[in-house]
Amino acid sequence: MPQTDSTRFILLGASGLMLMMFSCSVLACSDLPKKCTEQAQHRQSDQSSGSKSGSNAAAFDPMQSLLSQAVSVSTAVAHEPSEVIEKRAKSDPKFKAAYERYLNGGWEYFQDAPGAAPGEYCAAFYAKGGGMVRLSGPGKEYAGALMTFWGADIPTPAKMQKVRVTLKQSNDAPQTVQAFNYKLPGEAFGAIAFAVPTIEAALAGMENEASFDLEMDGKSVASVEWHDGLAARDRLGKCVSARKK
Repeated sequence: MPQTDSTRFILLGASGLMLMMFSCSVLACSDLPKKCTEQAQHRQSDQSSGSKSGSNAAAFDPMQSLLSQAVSVSTAVAHEPSEVIEKRAKSDPKFKAAYERYLNGGWEYFQDAPGAAPGEYCAAFYAKGGGMVRLSGPGKEYAGALMTFWGADIPTPAKMQKVRVTLKQSNDAPQTVQAFNYKLPGEAFGAIAFAVPTIEAALAGMENEASFDLEMDGKSVASVEWHDGLAARDRLGKCVSARKK
């Protein structure tokens, strides 16, 4: 397939993303892994202490909710009989929606920060089977974007770390770069985040159908195959276009 027809996400190394981390003061979970883990730790601390500070909007995290649902279904399918899964889907609407997404694949769209201004912290999350991926950014001073993957086989380090990952995208040549590997407090799956220079580059790299496989030390740790990528590109692009220049 000619290169112009292939899915291409030009990735920054982790060192490039680290420079962005320290050059920006106000960031959201969708933008940078470091901020994401800090927010999760703070939220978990508040829950443990019974804190009731903050608004309801600030307390709700759409990304955490979607990820928790996807992980719950993936874990249940791996360990429970199908009849138990079907029964649970009939009695739990949220589980049913997540289970249908597990079987058929599907996208969700949101702004991943309380009170986000138009065009900021735009995110598109896709899940199918045990594979999950999010495209997100930009926000405030941060002009870049992230492609973040979750999966049962991704390492779950106690602290965020830089790792070398080979990303295979559809029919493109594999890219081996440094990425961030982390796990949110309270979550079962690890995450790997790649930096993309701009959200425009991320949108330009989207095709209707695409496959991704992540390898560490020669072993596959996550795989995702999405569909309806062009619709997702348009929805994410519409959100981003509302940002003030």
